[in-house]
Formats: sequence, C-alpha cells, structure tokens
Amino acid sequence: MKKGLTIASIIFLSGFIFSSGYGAVKRVIEVLYAKKGEVVYVSKEGKRWLEKGDVLEPSGEIYTMNGRCVLGLPDGSTIKIEEHSVLKIDEILFDIEKDSITAKFTSLLRRAIFRITRGLKGEESFFINISGARLGVRGTSFLVDVDEDKNTRASAYEGRVEVEGKSEKIFISKGEGAFVNKEGESKKVKLPPPPRIKEFSSALKPPFSIEWDGPEGINAFEVVISKDEDLNDVVFAGVIYGKKVQFFSFPSGIYYLSVQSVDSMGFLSIPENILKFEIKE
Repeated sequence: MKKGLTIASIIFLSGFIFSSGYGAVKRVIEVLYAKKGEVVYVSKEGKRWLEKGDVLEPSGEIYTMNGRCVLGLPDGSTIKIEEHSVLKIDEILFDIEKDSITAKFTSLLRRAIFRITRGLKGEESFFINISGARLGVRGTSFLVDVDEDKNTRASAYEGRVEVEGKSEKIFISKGEGAFVNKEGESKKVKLPPPPRIKEFSSALKPPFSIEWDGPEGINAFEVVISKDEDLNDVVFAGVIYGKKVQFFSFPSGIYYLSVQSVDSMGFLSIPENILKFEIKE
C-alpha cells in the first residue's frame, strides 16, 4: 500500500510551518516595518493595508504609497521596499531541517533593497525576475531599481549578483552595477563614488542647510532624512541638483541623514555613513 504524505499546520515564531515527508518547511514572510495606510498587499484574498507584525504568504503584490515597507524572510534575510514601488512575491520555501531557502520575486516598479544573511549553497536559490532578465543571488546586499520604461538598474553593495539577460550572463560585485533594458540587453558599470558631507552642527535650528563635496562629474545627489537610523520612517527624500540643500522649517526631533551620488545613468553610490542630528525650535 502506498503511503501518502501527511501535512500538519502549526503556528510557530509568527510564521506558518508545514511538515511533510521532506521535513518542516516555513513559507511566510513577516512585515518588520510598515505604517498602516501607506502599504497595500494584494493577493487572491483581496486587498489589505499592511502594518508591522503582519505575516504574508505567496503569492501577492506589495504596493508602497508614500511610505516604506521592510519584509523579514524565514532565514533572517530582509527586503526593504521604497516608496512608490511594486514587488511581487512569487515563492518562498524555507526547509528548516536542511536550513535551505528557495525564493522568487518579481520587481515590477522602482526600488527594493535585498539583504541576504548568508551565502547560498547547494540546491538553494534566490531569484528576482525583472523585465527581460533575471537576477540570481549568492549571498549579498544589493539594490534593484526598475523605472517606468522597464529599464532595470541592479547595484551590488556586498557579495555578488548574477545577471542573466537575453543573450549573456554577467556578474557584478561590490561597487558594480548592471543596466538591463526591457529587451534584456545588459551592460556592466561601476557605481559612482560617494559624496563627502561637510561638517555641520549636530544641533540645528531652522533655517539650516546641509552641504557636501561631490565626485568629479556628478551633480545630482539623493538626500534622505529619516526619524530612524535604518531610514524607514522617512520625512524627506529627493534628488538635489547641486551640492547643498536648505530647509526653512523643520519639526523638532532627532533625525538621520543619508546623501548618495546619482550618476547620469541613474545609479546610486553605495550608502555610507548615516549622520545623526537634532532639530531644536
């Protein structure tokens, strides 16, 4: 008599785990950061606002409005989805006994930052599908940026990323990027050098300005000011043309600042020091 597989479902560590003849498997993703009213999850069950502590099962699509969303994967890896972005969760499968993960995502619009906690091995796989190509990961930190014309910029912050396009496969490492157009044609580039923020008082009163020295040939810089060091609770984000930004009013409080170079192809420099400062009325 052929013995069928038995499946038992239990709740464990805020995740959904099922066991089978192949071992215990965890399939859900936990929302580590999201403000209700800023991030929508669309799945076969319908639409709902996301907030910290929610758990998601594949497959579904995440739409960020004016806020950011951070997801925690079963193996401890994280994905930060920036504002006005769309990311589809295709598959998550984490075998607890084998300590092995299989993950597939589709980046549909704008930015997501993936931080993979360890080097993948053996049968493990982690893929991000983009228009005309696919990104394969082997333990790294990297950014994926898809514009409205379906061109993709992949930037490696740590480790290595495999970019499999229409006709060739290229690898990018820390400090390198890959531009992939919607036809799947790819090009390897170097990321721009970071700017150097000029010293300023850690206690400021409006009006105030922040200045920096930029690399030669770079005149665009992305400035982010957030209430938290992880740059999730963002109060200002924008591209500044020039080497100075000025604020005439700003609520009092503790803030964190990031400035990145933006080159002519739209690639950002690797994020470096996050500076802490205080606004006093």
